[in-house]
Amino acid sequence: MNLLLIGPPGAGKGTNAQYINQHYHLHWLASGDLLREEVAKASVLGKKVKEILEQGKLVDDETMIQLIRHPIHGLVREQRGFILDGFPRTTQQAQALQTMLREEGTSIDKIIVLDVDDDVLVKRISHRFSCTHCGAVYNMLYHPPKHADTCDRCGRKNTLKQRSDDKEEVVRERLHLYHQQADPLLVYYQEQACSISHIDAMADIAAVQKRIDSVLAS
Repeated sequence: MNLLLIGPPGAGKGTNAQYINQHYHLHWLASGDLLREEVAKASVLGKKVKEILEQGKLVDDETMIQLIRHPIHGLVREQRGFILDGFPRTTQQAQALQTMLREEGTSIDKIIVLDVDDDVLVKRISHRFSCTHCGAVYNMLYHPPKHADTCDRCGRKNTLKQRSDDKEEVVRERLHLYHQQADPLLVYYQEQACSISHIDAMADIAAVQKRIDSVLAS
């Protein structure tokens, strides 16, 4: 099974992708992790990505498509299902992904959309911290680490930092951009007759994950 997880910043994509990864053994492809890995490798592509990010810009469609192509090819070859988190973000990326998957002889089976009101997201994101070593994301209100100042995923201490762009005015601008991209993206997938399930991600984590179980079982 191949899944696409769509939702605004702070909707819980990472938390729920991790849940699906652990319970359904689908490989989790998070665009943010792929970007960080490529930058760390200092490849030609990684240097390009680093320059874009340092300028505070969004990574362009062509670069994102190039970044995602190799891991998807490897997973299809190994006959492993995957979750896409953070890609595609635009209709152009979705069209390129569809072509890519068609060439690989596969497709997206289900799309899960996490719905959250913008005001709730602003509150969530302002309490969000991430690990500077492995990229794991925590929310000090809803999903804190098991031990203070220690990352659950990699075990590193004193690596949990708040991003400078998690201020309210910046968050609202990011949400505005998300809606500009996500609304036509969902229209595109509706026109492709894809299986789309909306989940109220303002519910508690257990309720959201129960709904995910129901979607994946259908």
